[in-house]
Amino acid sequence: MEAIEPFILRNYLLFFLLPVWIVAGALDWWCHRRAGIERFGLYEPLLHLALLSLAGLPILLGLFFQINAPVLLVVMLCFLVHEVVGTIDIRWATHRRGIRPLEQRVHDYMTAVPFAALSLVLVLHWRELVLLARQPIEALSQPLRLRDQPLAPGVVGTILCLIFVANILPYLEEVLRAWRHRARVVA
Repeated sequence: MEAIEPFILRNYLLFFLLPVWIVAGALDWWCHRRAGIERFGLYEPLLHLALLSLAGLPILLGLFFQINAPVLLVVMLCFLVHEVVGTIDIRWATHRRGIRPLEQRVHDYMTAVPFAALSLVLVLHWRELVLLARQPIEALSQPLRLRDQPLAPGVVGTILCLIFVANILPYLEEVLRAWRHRARVVA
């Protein structure tokens, strides 16, 4: 059996999974806008910013830093906390406003893509995972280091711009919409 080159897996992460996640995030925002979630308060939009932050930190770490045990631990913890917050978000939305089928399907991707990405990162850096499991003190004493082979500035810039335009700005707009709605109702 022929091994898959690490750069192929890295490119799959960067140029397939990450764009799918960005598109899913934009579609989720669009579903929220259609559902008028601003009428239900700030809680859900703020959860969405938390979810975006929990996904964004591992992305930033992967773009700029060498994946070692401390980075791997942060990535895994962010994934786990993202799952917990995502469950809180879905439970809240289901009981307060209902979630339509398209939004449910989008949520499937927003859960599956980070899991697939984490799985690939673990496959690519399995030695660090083993070190973390067998010798956690030694593993976690490793310093943060910038990537040995930095990604091309155009790639990093494009990824960051896409995330900013397709995810950060829309979810900030969602919070602003909820804030404005709240102000109109209170006034």
